[in-house]
Formats: sequence, C-alpha cells, structure tokens
Amino acid sequence: MTSEVPTEVIQQFHALCQRQDFKSALPLARHLRPMLIRDRRLANTWGWVLYRQLKNLQQRLQQKDGRAANNLPEHLAQQVREILVEYARLPNLHRPDLLHALMLATVCRIGTRWRGILGFLYYVRAFDTLRPEDRRPRTLQQRTYPSLEQQLTRTVAAALAKLPLEDQRPEVLNWASTQVQQRLSRFPDKPWIPYHLACYLIKKQRISEARPLLAPVLLQHHQKSWIWEKVARANQDRPAHRLTALTQALRLATKEHPVVRFRLHLYLAELLAAEQRYDEAAAQLQAARRLEKELGRNEQDRRNPLWRSYRQMLQQPWFRQRAERTDLPQEPALTIQPDVILYEHQPLQEAFGVVIHHNPDRNRTLIRLSPSEVVSVKHRRFPQASRLEPGTVVWLCLAEKRVVALEPRAGHPLPDLVRRFRGRLLQPEGRAFAFVLTEDNERIFIAPGLNRQLALEAGAMVEVLAERTIDPKKKMLSWSALKVEPVADR
Repeated sequence: MTSEVPTEVIQQFHALCQRQDFKSALPLARHLRPMLIRDRRLANTWGWVLYRQLKNLQQRLQQKDGRAANNLPEHLAQQVREILVEYARLPNLHRPDLLHALMLATVCRIGTRWRGILGFLYYVRAFDTLRPEDRRPRTLQQRTYPSLEQQLTRTVAAALAKLPLEDQRPEVLNWASTQVQQRLSRFPDKPWIPYHLACYLIKKQRISEARPLLAPVLLQHHQKSWIWEKVARANQDRPAHRLTALTQALRLATKEHPVVRFRLHLYLAELLAAEQRYDEAAAQLQAARRLEKELGRNEQDRRNPLWRSYRQMLQQPWFRQRAERTDLPQEPALTIQPDVILYEHQPLQEAFGVVIHHNPDRNRTLIRLSPSEVVSVKHRRFPQASRLEPGTVVWLCLAEKRVVALEPRAGHPLPDLVRRFRGRLLQPEGRAFAFVLTEDNERIFIAPGLNRQLALEAGAMVEVLAERTIDPKKKMLSWSALKVEPVADR
C-alpha cells in the first residue's frame, strides 16, 4: 500500500485531517481515493473531516437564515455538493456506525434546500445502513426526539413533494417513494409524511392514491384554504368533489393574498363552464375580474398559463352575455358537502354518551363517553345539542375524537354512566360542596356551583341524576351530580 503512494504523502494527509484543513486535504484525498476505498481506517479519518466540514456549514446556514430559504445560494449548494460527493465515493463509509448516522442527520437538517439530497441518500443506501438505535426515538434530558429513521422518512417525503421531478432520476424517485410508503405505518401520528407523499403522487397524476394520504392534515387544518385547494387537485377525476373542495377553499381564503383568490375563482369558473353551468361560472369570472388590479406583474404575464386561460375565458360568448349581470349566484350549488370529503378517509367510530354540561360562553356542549373521557361539540355545527338536558343519552359518530354526527337516544339507558339516586343531603361544615348519601350508601358529589343553587338544608331528601366520573384525588370511580331536586320525605 505504501509502495503505491509515498509515505510522506500519507503523513501529510493525516496531518491535514488532524488540523481539519478540508481545502488543503481535498486534492490529496482525491489523489488517494483508491487507497481510501481499500483502507477503512484512513477513509474513516477523512470521513470525520467531511462530517465536521458539513456540520459547520449547516450551522452557519442555520444562524444565517434558519430554515426559511427554499433553496441554497449557488455557492453554498456547491460547497454542500463538494463534501457529499466525496463522502458518497467512499462506499466503505456507508455502514451502520456513529459517523454515518451523524452524516445522515446533518443532511436531514439541510433538507430540501439542497436539490441533490435524494440522489445522495439513494447512493449511500440511507435506510439500509442504520443502526438499531437509529430506528428508535432517543430521550435526552427528559425530552424525546424523533429517531434518525423518522427524520430520514420526513426528509425524503418532503423532497418528493417539493423538488422538481425532472431533476431526479426515475430510479431515485421510485426508491424514495417506496421507502416512504413502507414507513407510513411506522409513524402513524406524523401527518406531514403522508401529506408530502400525497403531493408527490398528485404530481405523478396518481390522484386516487393521494386522496387518503391527505386526510390526516385535512382533519387538522380543515379551516385553512390551502389544504382544500390541495384536496381539489387530488379530485380532478371527481368533478363534484373538486367543486366542493374549491368552493370551501374560497370560503376560507378571505384573508389570503388576492392572487390566491383570483386563482380559486378561475379554477371554479373553468370547472363550472366545462359543465355548462354558465351563470355560476360567469359569477366566478366576474369576481376574478374585480381582483385583476391587485395582481402583480408576474401574474399578468402572457407566459403564465393561468393568465392566458383567464383572458381566453373573458372572450367566451357565455361570459360576454353575462359580463355585467348582477343577479348571478355568488356561490355554486354543491351536491357534496365539505364534511363528506373531510371524513371520507377517516376511520369512524360509534359511541354512546351523556350530555353533562353546556358552556354558552364558548357555544359548546360537553358529552361524557366514559368516566375518564369527555368530548365537546360546537353549537354552530350541532345546534340541537344546546337544547338537550344534562343527562340526555346521545349517539355519536366520531373521527379521532371529533364528533361528526349526533342524535339523542332517550330510549337507550346507560346505567354505568348516568343513573338516578335518592338520598339525603350531607353538608360538610365550612365547605361549599356537598354530598348525597343514598340508601345504598353511595356518596354522590355535588359541586359548589350546583350546591349554591339548591340552597337546601342538611338532611333534606333529594333525587339526584348523577354521572360516573373518576375522583381526581382518590383516582377511583365516583358519582357526580348533574341535577338535584328536593322530594317529599317518606
């Protein structure tokens, strides 16, 4: 080995590596590459120099602009590429050890700002070269951090969604999408991973596969315009669903930039015109025309396909006949409501519960499902809930603890959750709360607010409607009063 390369050259290379002199060591490393490929120890020495150089660069980027920039400036992208190409050309470094794990973690922190990230991770077999500990979350100072495998999955998914497909080789894209799909079940509580995979599938026109992957983020952000616009893109083969998604996106876009609203009006006009719903289409095009003055120069460029489509529609006979009409419907008629799309791909669960409290200040009603579990419903969505008496049994349909349907079921008793008792009032001295002691020696707690409303003397006979709860101090099942009524003493 030393006969091929003078010993002093190797010693010089070692000295430069010890000083972390990357620029001076790089030409020697390229000259010594055949030896580095054969000699793992020498390669490892150079690998640590590459890691520290990349780490320093990543930290400078973070201090400069955090993660705000979408792309690295060309000179910084070239520096990242220079380091990672050197690392990629040493296959004996691509193995499950600390250096490789640190290198992968740093690449994930740089993320999609470097456009070569997918090719690098593919070349170094990122998912196949993880240690067992790299696949588990780690805990440091009582905080839990995602595993390296999760970081890689999140990074690869984001790269699929954000990077131009034409910049990637087909085999790299196939590898990346397969790796993410294989790990969806490993990270079920990380909705952005399937979301980014869905964005990639939409770009590949695999929209039926994308739809269910959007569902977790749609449920979390259903009050945001952008997610409904993304759902519309995933429903290009279902016009009624697309119309609903675009309409909902526009409803939620009141505070968005005029460009966003202009685009949504135009998409709606195109869709409605294609279905020959010209009155509704013309109303959307009128709205787009009112926003025209607020658009920037780029949006009004003839090379912009959206602007060309807009100018062409303005000249269509169906619009010219309606251009000045003021009696057009301002919103299209929908055959599918947004909630149908919102819960289409969510696992639904049926349950029975008991109405326990109304909060008029927040326009909510609380419903107990079990002694330890309570859900709330908004009066705006379920106006009938505000009229239900405490103690009323209701049937619920839930999607991830979110109530999507509610019906009163008075004829469906839940004796383990709500029950009537008769007993005498016990008033502990100096306390605002009270108890009811039943004939069966059950103690039913009466909260201070309800007790003040009663204004009954200790020992009074009462009838109680109570809910099953858990005593917060004793951590035991107990009964709490929902309603208390005085009754005649027997």
